[in-house]
Amino acid sequence: DFTAALDRHPLDGVVLCSHNEAHYRHTCAALDRGLHVLCEKPLALRHEDIEDVIARTTASQRIVSVAHQRRYFGTYRTARRELNDRAEIYGPLQSVHIYLSENWSQKIVGTWRDDPTQNFGYFGDAGIHEIDVLNFVSGLQARRLYAVSDRRGRRVEIVTRVLIDWGGGVDGMANFVGDAQQLREDIHFHCRDADLLIRDWKVFRVRDGKCEP
Repeated sequence: DFTAALDRHPLDGVVLCSHNEAHYRHTCAALDRGLHVLCEKPLALRHEDIEDVIARTTASQRIVSVAHQRRYFGTYRTARRELNDRAEIYGPLQSVHIYLSENWSQKIVGTWRDDPTQNFGYFGDAGIHEIDVLNFVSGLQARRLYAVSDRRGRRVEIVTRVLIDWGGGVDGMANFVGDAQQLREDIHFHCRDADLLIRDWKVFRVRDGKCEP
């Protein structure tokens, strides 16, 4: 019982790994007790509930963070350092492309991940980490996007394709394929003078047609 767990010991904060539909009420309950919160994604299932959490967090002066753990992986920290600390090598960012595939659909049968009241499909479950990585590495925030999805016979979206306008002349495209036969990740930052590639968690720089780690 969540309330009993909070009552059992004096706490400074909580780590929420409950089902998605419980994240909002558990976060609010923790904030009502003055606790910090580290919550698994998504923070809530409805946009208005996320806005409410933001307002409650501001009023409580507590920290609420979403568990986007990839920000701490060496791959993405290296990519961030490249684009920010060595910007003179790359020049202005012009396009960003994301491709993520996995045999995800084959593994969710009979689980909460195939329940549309609990999960947002492959994009919400795995693709959101790619969007967070992109934000972390480049600092970009999408201005406009257009997305289409296909459930491929499941109850949740399995394949999602997104066109993105990042603003400032930067465009992008993302493909999330949840019924592939292998796990694969490609994130390409195409800049004026060089490209930065993340391919299966390794970082490459490309200039004048030459690709090197």
